[in-house]
Amino acid sequence: MPGLFELPVLDSPASKKWVLIQGNGNWSAGQFDGQEFIEETGRHPCDVGPNFYATQSWHNTETGDGRRVQVAWMRGSNFPNMPFNQQIPFLAN
Repeated sequence: MPGLFELPVLDSPASKKWVLIQGNGNWSAGQFDGQEFIEETGRHPCDVGPNFYATQSWHNTETGDGRRVQVAWMRGSNFPNMPFNQQIPFLAN
């Protein structure tokens, strides 16, 4: 399921852009008028591997520092001698 959220621009915190992130972790930034997202960047991967799947994110409101936290399912990996075959990587910015 895709996610759509607003974030401040790194070098200009007063400016904000909307970020559209797809379930596979591909993201793009642009404008959103409440009905239509207008992409201003190309689509970029959050992860370079083929296993990033079902990404979800939320606003970290408890700390008040404005971070957005993202998790995704890592599927199809092989971890010899481990009692699991998949995992959930954690990304925070």
